[in-house]
Amino acid sequence: MEIQNNYVPMILRLASHEWFTGRVSGVSLIHTVYSRTGPHKEKLRQKFIELCNEETPMIRRAVASRIGDLAGMVEKDVILNELIPIFKQLAADEQVIKIIFFSPLNSLL
Repeated sequence: MEIQNNYVPMILRLASHEWFTGRVSGVSLIHTVYSRTGPHKEKLRQKFIELCNEETPMIRRAVASRIGDLAGMVEKDVILNELIPIFKQLAADEQVIKIIFFSPLNSLL
C-alpha cells in the first residue's frame, strides 16, 4: 500500500518534472515498482509512453534503455500493442543511441 500511496505519486511527479533530470529519474524508477502498483499500472505505463515523445533526447534515451525492463513485467498484449510501437519509434529516432536497443530487444522477443 505504501508503494501505491507514496512511491507512485513521487515517480509520476518526477516523470513530469520541469527539468529533464527529474523526468529521466522517473523513467528509471517506473519499472522498479510497476509489478506492485496495482491499479496504478496504467498511469505508469501511460507516463512511460508519453515520455517516449519528449523533445529532449536524454529522456528518449532513458525510455529506450528501460523499455526492456518494463517489457519483462507487463502482459503480452501490452508488449504487442504499446511497447513494440514505442520500440519501433525509438529505433527510427536518429538522436537515440542505437546501441541501447540491444538489451531491450532480448526482452521483447
